[in-house]
Amino acid sequence: MKGMLFFKTASFFATWVDVDFAEYCKKVDNRAVKKNCTIPYWLNVKAEKAGINFSKVLQEALLEVLGASE
Repeated sequence: MKGMLFFKTASFFATWVDVDFAEYCKKVDNRAVKKNCTIPYWLNVKAEKAGINFSKVLQEALLEVLGASE
């Protein structure tokens, strides 16, 4: 869904801005999504003993692999 926004600046010039609302919503939508992940039992035991936050580690790894930032 694309839209046009109209802004009136301090010097009274009109400015039209083309906005792709669907794309904007995707980029700012920060809802959590539950995903299942299977790991070996021994790895799970070690990670839980170390107090590792699985969700945080997965998010950081995905961001690194994708070359993205939050």
